[in-house]
Amino acid sequence: MTKGRADYTGKENDYPSSYNLLSTTNVKGQIKYANSQFCEVAGFSLSELEGKPHNIVRHPTMPKAAFKNLWDYIEAGKPWMGMVKNRCKNGDHYWVNAFVTPIKGASGKIVEYQSVRTKPSREVVNRAESIYADLNNGVSPSKFTRASWSLSAQMMAIIIVFYALTMLSSSLSSPWNYLAETLLTLAVLFITYSRLAPVRSLSEKAKKVYDNPLMQKVYLKIRLMMSLL
Repeated sequence: MTKGRADYTGKENDYPSSYNLLSTTNVKGQIKYANSQFCEVAGFSLSELEGKPHNIVRHPTMPKAAFKNLWDYIEAGKPWMGMVKNRCKNGDHYWVNAFVTPIKGASGKIVEYQSVRTKPSREVVNRAESIYADLNNGVSPSKFTRASWSLSAQMMAIIIVFYALTMLSSSLSSPWNYLAETLLTLAVLFITYSRLAPVRSLSEKAKKVYDNPLMQKVYLKIRLMMSLL
């Protein structure tokens, strides 16, 4: 237990959704500045936070894999966005949607990290709690970062499955009917792939801006379209 900080109470601090919790740290993670809303929600005065490691507000149930994900990004000079569960001075907790940006000096080296935090939706909090619980229970992060099917692949797989089911259940007697059915399916596959080209392009552009498979699973409710069959 850290001096001056209460044990974990299990009670959530439901702070206003209009709040923006701001802070800066040096490259070692020691707090240089925290705004009044950060101090209010965390329950610390600015003087209690200045010079302290940022883990003064770390919650014990936050998985190490999530923080490793954070540091892998920001130490490489990349911004990081993710869900974080923090602990207040009195032992309560609060969830934040955190965006951390590495700041470089004139030499090109990182000199500090700036963080902006907002209140996340309950849906995202629930998803984060589930994924983080799995990580704390020994589930490998690779389960959540494994590549999933692309939208194009999912759509084409659905068409092929429906085609197979149609062929099995139909009473087509002529080979020419089977050929026509096959050609029609191939045409639909080609059209589907072509029409989804803008979606694939947008997806690739989005990955260039922010590509973090672990946090994508937290923020996005992703289901394979095959599950609809």
